[in-house]
Amino acid sequence: MIYWLTGQPGSGKTTLAKSIMELRYFSDWFHIDGDDIRELFNNKDYSKEGRMKNIQLAQHLAQYLHSKGQNVLVSLVSPYKEQRELFKVKLENAIK
Repeated sequence: MIYWLTGQPGSGKTTLAKSIMELRYFSDWFHIDGDDIRELFNNKDYSKEGRMKNIQLAQHLAQYLHSKGQNVLVSLVSPYKEQRELFKVKLENAIK
């Protein structure tokens, strides 16, 4: 399962994700945070292209972990609806 928390910067996505991860049910889940992805891949580009790249990296990581049986909670700004919709389709096709 992949859960995706999105919203404006500073809206509480990471705080909510961390609170969820503290619940016993979610203790074995993996949390992907947008800031962590930026740091891991050294992407400090906040242009549209840089943001899309950051989201795409998070999507690839989430899909990979999911394909290995890991449940994933993602928290990051993902402002581009078309990118979110394409990811949903990609996941649905992978499940079939």
